[in-house]
Amino acid sequence: MSDLRMPPPPVIEPDPSAARAPGLTGQCSGCQRMTHRYGAGGRPLCQWCMAPVAERYGSSVRYVSTR
Repeated sequence: MSDLRMPPPPVIEPDPSAARAPGLTGQCSGCQRMTHRYGAGGRPLCQWCMAPVAERYGSSVRYVSTR
């Protein structure tokens, strides 16, 4: 994971996790940046949108499936 204290790159650049999961990418729910969204290890938020959420709710924050 990159240093989160640095400002995030432009939204047109994908989250680094997208490169590790070809075919399992989708748009971040917060900023619409391409990120690893589906399958094992997928998240609805990119690492930059997830940082303030994890800070607020703690590192144990989990996602609820809507299926």
